[in-house]
Amino acid sequence: MPNNPFSKNYLDMFVTTLPKCELCKRYQLKNSLEVCEAFPNGIPEDVIWESFEKECNNGIFFEEAKE
Repeated sequence: MPNNPFSKNYLDMFVTTLPKCELCKRYQLKNSLEVCEAFPNGIPEDVIWESFEKECNNGIFFEEAKE
């Protein structure tokens, strides 16, 4: 079977992930600064890309924003 450019393996190379903070109910953008309850003075870039299960700061964890 020839390689199908639309096969799951091919498409997996192009899947991107959103930063967890932008999906969290605590996330806010204030004057171009990303902040939240865990990081009121700005969210460190390395935290934005951590796993959803990892504690953010001071006992605060990711919670999905509900729309």
